Amino acid sequence: ETFKWIRVENPSKEEMDLLVEQAQPFIITGMVQEWPAYKLWQDPQYLIDKIGPDTKIPVRTHFLKYSSNAEWLGEEKNLPFIEFFDHWRQNKTWSVETDAETEFYYLASLPMNKYFPSLAPDVIVPPHPAEQKKTGNLWIGNAGQITPVHYDFSTGDPGMDGIHGVIAGRKIFRLFDPAKNVGCFPRKKIWGRMHQAIVDLKTGLPDASIHPCYANAHTNPQGLEDARTI
Repeated sequence: ETFKWIRVENPSKEEMDLLVEQAQPFIITGMVQEWPAYKLWQDPQYLIDKIGPDTKIPVRTHFLKYSSNAEWLGEEKNLPFIEFFDHWRQNKTWSVETDAETEFYYLASLPMNKYFPSLAPDVIVPPHPAEQKKTGNLWIGNAGQITPVHYDFSTGDPGMDGIHGVIAGRKIFRLFDPAKNVGCFPRKKIWGRMHQAIVDLKTGLPDASIHPCYANAHTNPQGLEDARTI
């Protein structure tokens, strides 16, 4: 049987420990609403003023222009924050058919302590990463943009603890039960990218004709609305 998601209201550290030990995917309610970012970041001018319109940031573009062992989120391009932000506010929907090889920007997984230190006080870091003095990564993307199949691991700062908070918008998470999907997702062999699956570049998912196990993989996608944490 495919795993089921559960919802928990602002759990204690001990309650989260138990869920993690049980390998239980869970959605936290009552956490993001307490972050100053939940209200402050709804104002676009606030973000522009805090970050600085001319501050250069690395964003991703040309999603499909990479080899199977290269960077998975496309080419990196440095540009002023306001240029990215204006692009994002046009509210386009990213499509693999029309935008995968175009200059369509994605602010993906940028450490807040390095690129956005002025925004760090707006987020209340959950207990587990806070104990390790982590600050988290920032993602800003348009509807339709994807991240290829991978697994996250916790190391260093910011590290990945599998905790994702949605402040505005909606994001779909597709988790694959490792116990039921052994061998379905061959990994890249290059050092530093072994947590990334070898994927079908056109979809962000493994090509079922090459990796037939994927066609019958056990998964349970979950949409996460704003003010929710997974």
